[in-house]
Amino acid sequence: MRAYINGQWFNVDDGATITTTFNETLDSASIRISHQYEPMSNLEPFDEVKLEYTESGSTQTKWFCVDSFVETRKAFDSENQTYYTYDIELFSPTKILENTLLPNISITPYRLGKTPLTIIQFINRIMNQYCPKYWTGASYQKKYTIDLSVSNNLKFSEKCPELQWTTPTLREVLNDLFMLCDCIPYLDLEDNTIKAVRKRGDYELKKRKVKQIMDKYPKIRAFIEDENTEELTIE
Repeated sequence: MRAYINGQWFNVDDGATITTTFNETLDSASIRISHQYEPMSNLEPFDEVKLEYTESGSTQTKWFCVDSFVETRKAFDSENQTYYTYDIELFSPTKILENTLLPNISITPYRLGKTPLTIIQFINRIMNQYCPKYWTGASYQKKYTIDLSVSNNLKFSEKCPELQWTTPTLREVLNDLFMLCDCIPYLDLEDNTIKAVRKRGDYELKKRKVKQIMDKYPKIRAFIEDENTEELTIE
């Protein structure tokens, strides 16, 4: 595995862990970069990190952001030369959307004389008004956009129900709207688009049913595979 951070590639030590989730819990990862003879002086929280690794014979990439890191300085010879090791905790880029705080918002779908908005129409209104923007030199542009796969998904063309939020974050509002279509939003830094990741079923219900079986038949050893979380250890 290797990591692309601040315009530079670094080799990642064996044993890095990537945890991918299929519910509202965000993805995360832990990596170690060692034997750096110069300190990574420009490493900061929220820096974008691109991980590249091999899985099932093919090259995979996944984006994260720096959550926290620990720098360790060690001597390695008699001349007191040193090298640096970095243990870095990473979080899903989707968490960036939590940095944008919105005012109180409510959706009233059937106001007199008004045409009810669809889910995607309301998502686009929220993004146009509150998505972080940057200056191009000529105009302000949204930093993130809704992926076409979301805009073209028929589920998002359904009428938006009545909803309301009290000082929510941008991620909270998008998450609730995507959940109406049995999806959750995922910010992909590869192209700065917000995509829809399909949720899996009600696994808490499955766990309760298995627990009931275990309680009724204590001699039966049941192993529950939590399909909401996949932990991948890169050797």
